[in-house]
Amino acid sequence: MTSPWASRLATAAARRVAVTAAVAAADPSLPADVITAAVPVCARTTTSPTSA
Repeated sequence: MTSPWASRLATAAARRVAVTAAVAAADPSLPADVITAAVPVCARTTTSPTSA
């Protein structure tokens, strides 16, 4: 049986990967450190990072 915490951590990790890819695709000229800084904020929202 999978722990609820393990499931939440896996979901959060997958969300961070998806948001990082979306931000990088939206503006490839952004430096990696800017994308990395933006991901925790965007990953906590339920809206698309490009709609904010």
